Amino acid sequence: MMAENSVGVLQGVANSGDMKIDHPTFNFGQGLRHDPFANLHPGRVMQPTLYFLGRDTEVQQALAVLTTGLQRLLVTGMGGVGKTELAKAVAAQVQEKYQEQFPFGALMIDLRGVSATPLVPKEARRQLLREMGVTLQHADEEEERAYRRLLAEHPLLLILDNIKDPEQVRELLLDGVKSSYLLTARPPFPTMERVDALPLQLFDNPRAVALLQKSARREAAAAPGQIWKQLAMRCGHLPLFLYKAGQYLRNYSDITVEEMLAEVVQLAGSVPWLQEGDEVLLLSVQQLAATQPQLLQRWLLLTLLRRPFTFEVVAALWAESSSVLVKRQLRDLHHHTLLLHGGVGQPYYFHDRMREIAEKYWRNSAAPAEHAQQTLQGHQRLLDYYLTLLHEEQDPDAEDYVEAAFHGWWAQGPKLKAQLADLCSPEIFWSLLERSVLTSSRDKLFFVLSFVHFKSAQVDALYQELQQEQEHLRGIKPGYAHLLGKFLLRQKGKEVLTNEQIADIIDAHWDNPLILSYVTGEAISISPDRRAEWFAQSYALAPNDADILGNYANFLNNIRQDYARAEELYERALSVYANHANNLGNYALFLQTIRQDYDRAEELYERALSVDANHATNLGNYANLLDNIRQDYARAEELYERALSADANHANNLGNYALFLQTIRQDYDRA
Repeated sequence: MMAENSVGVLQGVANSGDMKIDHPTFNFGQGLRHDPFANLHPGRVMQPTLYFLGRDTEVQQALAVLTTGLQRLLVTGMGGVGKTELAKAVAAQVQEKYQEQFPFGALMIDLRGVSATPLVPKEARRQLLREMGVTLQHADEEEERAYRRLLAEHPLLLILDNIKDPEQVRELLLDGVKSSYLLTARPPFPTMERVDALPLQLFDNPRAVALLQKSARREAAAAPGQIWKQLAMRCGHLPLFLYKAGQYLRNYSDITVEEMLAEVVQLAGSVPWLQEGDEVLLLSVQQLAATQPQLLQRWLLLTLLRRPFTFEVVAALWAESSSVLVKRQLRDLHHHTLLLHGGVGQPYYFHDRMREIAEKYWRNSAAPAEHAQQTLQGHQRLLDYYLTLLHEEQDPDAEDYVEAAFHGWWAQGPKLKAQLADLCSPEIFWSLLERSVLTSSRDKLFFVLSFVHFKSAQVDALYQELQQEQEHLRGIKPGYAHLLGKFLLRQKGKEVLTNEQIADIIDAHWDNPLILSYVTGEAISISPDRRAEWFAQSYALAPNDADILGNYANFLNNIRQDYARAEELYERALSVYANHANNLGNYALFLQTIRQDYDRAEELYERALSVDANHATNLGNYANLLDNIRQDYARAEELYERALSADANHANNLGNYALFLQTIRQDYDRA
């Protein structure tokens, strides 16, 4: 079986999880029709969990800074150490004891810093104003003034939870206002100025055991002290894991502490993909799989929701008409698995460590194809629900829902993107763009690629606008301008252009290295010498662009057989951008087929799949190596299945898997 040779093809946008996203700009027209602060009300933050304990000293330290000090505090620590819970506890104290200093209470905004779609400052600002009851009917510059007025004239504690980096909050931290800021983040950001720091540490033994026992609602005498300490150690002394371990003991009262410890130890030795402490979280998943498999599948579908969600959204995702059943199942999931809930009237949400467990569980489960199908159906239902909300204007947050849905679709890969045109007509998509619901460059590119054959002046105008955004596209992420290049090749509805038409495009974009590189990579009918000239020009214009380096390396490898130079460019491409899934996969294929360096090739395939687990070409090529070189047939078959789940019409993977079934499995009917 020969591995696919991906000559000059960069499939889609690499590693969308790292993309910087431009979020919507809403145009509310000119002027104010009413006082935007007429309905202003104090903010409220949900209470910390009943099992929050062991942080009294840190709470008092935070209050001292926020009420008498710099009034800006950054709480840092690893995921699950309790940063958000501490912020809630501080907010509760502010709302109860510091009403005179903060008459407008406290409000928390999740900036989603560790997610694939972190909030940009203007969206965070808009969310704050909306949740405080500020109603706007003016443009963005007026919105900025309203934000300053709110924090200056109506003192509150603003909690910016889960920030990505200092740049994300630079516009939100205003000088000369009466409000205070509490920030939370994983890294400490030592260069951040005019902010006090409060690092949270893991619990010591006494606090860890106390939290474990209180969460479990069991007396200390329920097990020997050494057993409690060992279980706490298995939880890494991390508050989140301690709480979930205690919740497991509380929910399954027939399981002793000793039995749970034995299960955790057994899991740690038998499940290779677990990180430290993950086995504590996986216990509930396995218990649910054994007792309520249908409910487990519903829980896993919730990982599609990348933000806090209400039961109405869950009902749409599950296609469930009974709100009573949805609420009951959500309650069960909250009590028995890894789903968090802020209390009555508050949304449900996942901690990011819990989401990682769910995604790992699916990737390593026995039914990846089944999950892929459920994911597709779930996205279809969500998008339909979001569009209905938007069109019927039933929910002021519908625009955010729609925007989040389309970003979710984009991140899921080509299989889901291909379904878009069936669910959302060009007219509907264009109406979303006109209503400023979808305004990012990513959305516009998605539009022109999905509806390239939809003839209208609107598409032409959008294309012209995208051309003017070239510098902006280059600054966002490798891959965007290549999509625009793809549109260039197809803008007249032609899949294949003549050599003269290709040359005209090259001449028109001779100073645009990204367009030049993409078109040259696609122009296989052009002579190699001429393509070499075009690649050299794109490389001269942008010698440190990961896409250009990778595309040029593919050409030198596959067409010129200049292997030394190709290897040099592959190495440089990865030094520029180490998480480029296409370059990782193409270089791995080069090492596999040209250098026969199978160990390094396998390492790069693993890295590529950690960036994009659904990259069909990389999955298929890696399966081919495991099949033909390693003779690891079980793992090869798993990757072939995953490759076809990602793209059921991938010709090379279909052929290679058929040959595998024929020669290795002797499954002639399926082959």
